[in-house]
Amino acid sequence: MRILIAEDDPYSQLILRMMLEKEPGCEVVTSANGAEAWKLLETGPAFDLCILDIMMPELNGLQLAARMRDDPRFEDQPIIFCTALNDRGSVEQATQLAVSHYITKPYKRDHIIRQVHRAVAQRGDGCRIEPVAKVAERLGLDPGQIEQLLEGVQAEVEKLSAELTAAAEKFREPTTGIRLNALKGAAANLGARRLAEELSELESAQLIVTQQPGFDWGAILKRVAAETGHIRRKLAAMRPAAA
Repeated sequence: MRILIAEDDPYSQLILRMMLEKEPGCEVVTSANGAEAWKLLETGPAFDLCILDIMMPELNGLQLAARMRDDPRFEDQPIIFCTALNDRGSVEQATQLAVSHYITKPYKRDHIIRQVHRAVAQRGDGCRIEPVAKVAERLGLDPGQIEQLLEGVQAEVEKLSAELTAAAEKFREPTTGIRLNALKGAAANLGARRLAEELSELESAQLIVTQQPGFDWGAILKRVAAETGHIRRKLAAMRPAAA
């Protein structure tokens, strides 16, 4: 397991490295800022996980993560934020970048190691999106049909998300729960595993919201948006380039 740490505080960097290197087979590479980390990512060899601080010079952790998500080489790279920042804005920005976990200081080794193994185990489309060819074989359909169905689910989820964002009271309507359940099932059948998980969490949140009006479901909605964006990019990459 090869892990990249981007942390400008030398003591926090050392603590993280020492904790991780106690794990058998764990190789740790460190960098002092986001710019150094980006160079290491580009030059390789590949990393199984990136652990990023947020407040760093030259290129902060959020900027680095955004650059990674915009690059096809790293858009599925597991990322964990380890930071002293626990404000709502930072957490929401991290959520939009589909990070595996957000850990605030002070560190607890058992918690960090557990999240590291979880993030690495969930790496890549094998967990996030099942390959279209495998879905087609499983359902007895053509790959093109699977792509069309995925596009339809993606569009419906984005439409529902926009409606919920525009009118929060719509979240409490019974029809919203019915739509979420149907989209969750469709996403699961079509191999969009992470999207199905997020829709399931959103469906559960709807039940909580009806009983707790102050419940904050916005973060879940942002993760759903991140997944539909990921599916959109994957589908676009499958299409042949225009002549």
